[in-house]
Amino acid sequence: MRVEGTFRFPASQERVYALLLDPAALAGWALVGLTLIGTLFSMYLTFLEPFVIGATCAWCLTSAVILTLLMLLSVRLPSRPLAAMPR
Repeated sequence: MRVEGTFRFPASQERVYALLLDPAALAGWALVGLTLIGTLFSMYLTFLEPFVIGATCAWCLTSAVILTLLMLLSVRLPSRPLAAMPR
């Protein structure tokens, strides 16, 4: 008895697999993950500046603000529907 092609994933799993295999979706989620890690590390370093080091750096604070803005912008990108994204 042949059963090839008779097994189907539920629709929700098909969408998950489609998102995992789509390079554009993977790039979007990688951008979110990397900017989130960078923002958390930047928050840690910003916390260390006044309490441990005893000084603040304008370049460091500017970098923290820019990285936080990048994270907020990157979180908005993958939440857009795929149909609304330009091809």
